[in-house]
Amino acid sequence: MYSLLAEKAHNGILSKDAFDSVIRRIVNETRGTDEDEIQLSDAQKAYVSYQLRKVFHAYDRDEVDEVPVKELACGFSLFTAGGKRQKLEIAFASFASSQSPPKRNALGRTEMHRFLRAILTVFFALNEDWGARNPSTYTWDILDKSSSECTAVIFQSRTRDPDLITFEEFTKQFDKIPWLELLDLDKWSDTLDSVNDINS
Repeated sequence: MYSLLAEKAHNGILSKDAFDSVIRRIVNETRGTDEDEIQLSDAQKAYVSYQLRKVFHAYDRDEVDEVPVKELACGFSLFTAGGKRQKLEIAFASFASSQSPPKRNALGRTEMHRFLRAILTVFFALNEDWGARNPSTYTWDILDKSSSECTAVIFQSRTRDPDLITFEEFTKQFDKIPWLELLDLDKWSDTLDSVNDINS
């Protein structure tokens, strides 16, 4: 997913038109094996396209039809195969390499804040209430404050390199940020099963 988005970006910025071309490619692809191919219906394509475009606009804070590709790709990792660690490691490396100066597999406080905010943003974008309030006065404040608080928690106990953290060090902090578990899509099905059990 990251490579699909990155190849359409220019200087780290992805336009809405370029994003739409990626989405059309994704929704029109046939999934599965030759014996068990899956093709989305027109209604399913429309629904998936709508939801993914909603995600794009969640990252377009200035409403200019452009977003930072590394942040969008980080959010899109939710929809890819693999577990939480695998998804986070790819996104983490992207943020680390784009810092100035680049740091090998380590993030400073500012980039950690942006990294966590990028993950949180996709969860907000998929919420049914997204757009019911003005994001500039409500949602952005929640995302910024939550990301800042999580960043502070991650760095608060560091003594060596207090303003820099590697991915391996970050993995030891996972338990302090419980919503990272939502990157594992298996957890979503477990939650839905629990809800269905309660309602049945």
